[in-house]
Amino acid sequence: MQLCILNINKAAGPDGLPNWLLRDFAPYLSQPLAAIFNDYSSWLCTASLEISGSDTSTELPRSRSVQTDLRPILLLPSLAKVVESIIGQWLLPVLEPALIPNQFGSRRQKSTTHALVAMTGAWQFALNRGGAARARFVDFKKAFDSVNHNLSLRKLHSIF
Repeated sequence: MQLCILNINKAAGPDGLPNWLLRDFAPYLSQPLAAIFNDYSSWLCTASLEISGSDTSTELPRSRSVQTDLRPILLLPSLAKVVESIIGQWLLPVLEPALIPNQFGSRRQKSTTHALVAMTGAWQFALNRGGAARARFVDFKKAFDSVNHNLSLRKLHSIF
């Protein structure tokens, strides 16, 4: 089903497969792709490829100064995005009760805009009552690389 609703106006990933091809041939591709993704060994291969740095990133400007202010953007294959959305639909409802209210990432109908509104609202509330507003900004650039994935998988397994 997810292949049928791919946005054909989005760029192809590093695999070069255009979204229109995946969408138009979804009836023919869905069963073989499901078999591949459901196979445990294919998940291990996919995970090892992702971890080994086979991803493709490109530099995009953060502001108008292209020469001085670039940030890397990871390009994922469209099929990886499809699998990610399927896993998200399966996993997030189970994890939702364990998330704190101020968790905005990876949640439905929550965005960075919601996080900024909540943060500035809390600051204004504190300042209006004569308090102080303090903030600490942390760069989580390599946070995923430092996560103990075996421990995370054991915690997920204990939930199910």
